[in-house]
Amino acid sequence: MSFRKSVTHKAGRVWDNSEKKDLYTGWRRMKFEQEGVGQEVDHIVECQLWEYMWENAFDGRMTTRGRLAPVVALWNDVDNLNVTSERLNQSKGDAFEVWKDGREDSLWSALVRYNVPGNHRAKICVAFEEAAGWLADELGELADEKECELYGNMASELEWWCDRTGN
Repeated sequence: MSFRKSVTHKAGRVWDNSEKKDLYTGWRRMKFEQEGVGQEVDHIVECQLWEYMWENAFDGRMTTRGRLAPVVALWNDVDNLNVTSERLNQSKGDAFEVWKDGREDSLWSALVRYNVPGNHRAKICVAFEEAAGWLADELGELADEKECELYGNMASELEWWCDRTGN
């Protein structure tokens, strides 16, 4: 199951949502443009984590596309997106991979492995915790509204990951 959708077209809305600031570096949009830094729209809580959770925590349980559609929409919402540099986005993605696979105990230590500067590590962890908290709250509301245990289970699993950032 793929939770990832193309989000490049949302860059303007993502910049507006974050007050024209990269949540990971604190750099303003203007700095990116003036210095010609390559930009990418990034999922703060990586899609690969959802896919991992889906396959492992929920055993890839069968459900309808209708039940998954709200989750996919949340995952690709501007509140789970950030515009950052291509280089930092790649390092963050690599760090997430080793963290989710259990090769690092925390997101923080995985970011250290990929030489992400300390001030960026802290901001990445905070952005993850905030986005994961928002996603968990939204999933909890969906669980109540739709009377669907799956959404509540997903919220609980996401909260577990949020507690493991090491921040």
